[in-house]
Amino acid sequence: MSKKAGASGEPHEHGASEQPLRFRFKKHRAFQESLFDALGDDEGADFWQGVYGQPIHNYPNTARNEDTGDLEYMDDEEYAQFVRRKMWEKSPPSESHNNWAFDVEIEASLRRGRRRRDDKRWQGLWADYLQKWQDLRTWTDDRSRNSEKAATSLVLSNQIAWPVESGKQQDLDPDKIEAFFTKAVGAMDTNQDRSDLLHTILKQERVLWHPDKMQQRYGFMQIDEPTMQGITATFQVLDRMWNEAKVSAG
Repeated sequence: MSKKAGASGEPHEHGASEQPLRFRFKKHRAFQESLFDALGDDEGADFWQGVYGQPIHNYPNTARNEDTGDLEYMDDEEYAQFVRRKMWEKSPPSESHNNWAFDVEIEASLRRGRRRRDDKRWQGLWADYLQKWQDLRTWTDDRSRNSEKAATSLVLSNQIAWPVESGKQQDLDPDKIEAFFTKAVGAMDTNQDRSDLLHTILKQERVLWHPDKMQQRYGFMQIDEPTMQGITATFQVLDRMWNEAKVSAG
């Protein structure tokens, strides 16, 4: 492997005692994950700047090859080692960088980063779900100008947005349906009380998924028995959740 200047070597941690390899490897992996979290998220970057007193995500991911003199991109391992060493070089000696409390801070930062990424993923899934329903409503309201659409467009199962993480009817399951709504609401960026928001959404979705309403609005389309069974199963979950939410609200 070619040698890159600045990308090799382990960072010297101020005051660090020799640690078993498995612990040093675990800490390096934690640092690497937190570094890339900081690269993609302002809150993650703020955490590291608070620890080191300087931004962690402003180092280039290129290094000069000592053999050829050319600039080359570092891989993730090399870049994490490079940034970690640079941060230690610029930060003042401190035992706090190596103690148990610091490790706890890193783990907490990683958990927050994973939570932020998970929230963004669920926000995206919820947005896709709403958009697919909006597209179906728009198409339905405008169907007089779409009479020559392909036959597959007239099959409701091809157009419906199923409320599960995969979006697929085959994955319908009471637990997955419930998880879809609770996780989507939990990930929403809002100051509204989550219980109240979930109750409001369940009330709307319960009407949307009522089998009679589906037949009334989309009866001009082909609704086969498996699709109707899926609609009914979804409504039953939403009806149960809505009633439970009413009881909890008093």
